Amino acid sequence: MTSDSKPQGEWYTTDCGRTQFVLPVRYQNIVHIGDGTFGTVIRVTDTETGKYVAIKKIFHPFQSEMHAKRTYQRLKQLMYLICKRLLFVMLK
Repeated sequence: MTSDSKPQGEWYTTDCGRTQFVLPVRYQNIVHIGDGTFGTVIRVTDTETGKYVAIKKIFHPFQSEMHAKRTYQRLKQLMYLICKRLLFVMLK
């Protein structure tokens, strides 16, 4: 599902479906999980821990007040449901 991986120091750029991701090199073996109205989800393997990690790229999260509220609501829901195993990182 991925193509055109290009190293950029400790980060690399890859395309998955119609979405471009810029990821730390520790995240490998990208699998496309799904697309939605607000973003794309991929599964990667964290080579430092050997565990799977899900990454969601949200399209235009602060495009408008409505988008910002929806983004905030989704993050709060995820934090409530799976708070101990959830890590939010804003990747470039």
